Amino acid sequence: MQNVMIDIETLGQVPGSAILSIGAYNLETEATFYLDIDLSSNFAAKMSVDAATIQWWFKQKPEAQAVFNSKAAVTLPEALQRLADFLPEAKELYVWGNGCNFDIVLLEVAFRRCNIPVPWKYTNIRDHRTAVGLYPGIKKPKNTLAHNALADAVAQGQHLKLILEHNRGR
Repeated sequence: MQNVMIDIETLGQVPGSAILSIGAYNLETEATFYLDIDLSSNFAAKMSVDAATIQWWFKQKPEAQAVFNSKAAVTLPEALQRLADFLPEAKELYVWGNGCNFDIVLLEVAFRRCNIPVPWKYTNIRDHRTAVGLYPGIKKPKNTLAHNALADAVAQGQHLKLILEHNRGR
């Protein structure tokens, strides 16, 4: 079994929103993945932008806003293919997002719009918020940089790892 926490930063809150970056953390191997995404390639894939989300970004720390000035940004299709390549080829690959209706759902729309096969089974999608709700007493590790896809994925993944270890010990 392989569990991978995925986090994205976007310019909207609905499926089809432009994706600024993708971060992932493999709970078993502790391998990480991070890419910034070129905004113009989102438009080529018909991804949308929400004005309220752009205003929200203006209120974030400069370190989080750095995603807008990345010199290493890749196209959306390249980022999605590289994420697919990062994911382990495990019969039981579980992808986790922080909310059942955000990260994974938005990524699936992006995969489809870029004509790239979704690299996980729809039955293997999991929700970190639900796990947190079931085990509210398990303390969350400190996040080094809120609203950075990698920092968020690592912090959420480490928290989920504690929850899963606690659950297995019961």
